Amino acid sequence: MPWVDPRAFAEQMLAWDMRNFSNAQREAGPVFLDRGIPDTIGYLELSGLPVPAHMEKAACMFRYEKVFLLRPWPEIFTQDSERRQTLAEAERTCVAMERVYGRLGYILIEVPRGSLEERAAFVIGQAGA
Repeated sequence: MPWVDPRAFAEQMLAWDMRNFSNAQREAGPVFLDRGIPDTIGYLELSGLPVPAHMEKAACMFRYEKVFLLRPWPEIFTQDSERRQTLAEAERTCVAMERVYGRLGYILIEVPRGSLEERAAFVIGQAGA
């Protein structure tokens, strides 16, 4: 858990994201991932922890074709047993992710607010799926 050992959590995030990237490469069509390798860097930076060189290297080696950004949406944001983050933390996380992905040369595609169906149609349309 991130609140127990943030560095170990980051290493597990990296391993999980590298595995997901590798698995996605075997698929014939578009694959959508909830998080990416740069998120681990953003997590560490947000936590005030140093980013190991191997994580920077992984973020440069494993590149995503497109990156979608969904900003925290106060009207639908909720906390539960899985999401312990507050809205303020989610907003800071979003800023950190924008910074990291931008630094790595990604152009973020912001998903506009709307119904679930509208957001899904936007993402699918942008992905060319």
